[in-house]
Amino acid sequence: MDVLLRICGVALMALICAVLLKNSNPSGALFVIIAACAVMIWIVFPSAQALIDYCRRLAQSSGMELSILTPLVKTLGVCLTAKITAELCRDAGERAMAVKVELAGVVAGLICALPLISETLRMIGEL
Repeated sequence: MDVLLRICGVALMALICAVLLKNSNPSGALFVIIAACAVMIWIVFPSAQALIDYCRRLAQSSGMELSILTPLVKTLGVCLTAKITAELCRDAGERAMAVKVELAGVVAGLICALPLISETLRMIGEL
């Protein structure tokens, strides 16, 4: 809850600054938004690391192989990175670039998920 409140505070402060700067200095407003995103990622990172560690412990205690969990976490990271980057492109007025980033994110996510897909097919084949 504390992390969410800090992120909301950073987002609201950055939004106010960006709105005030937008008419006089559009590139400065974009810089404020990018800097705020970097700060928010820095705030979230420890929580994300704790979540990954918890999932790792959960997988180990259940007997699940980490080779199944790793592609899932990588795919999630790729998706989040692509989504954030695409939204930044949209904020900058580059909708076409945002679409290309999203397409690249989908392709990269599928590539990261291939080991999971092949493991699933192998498990189905053993039944």
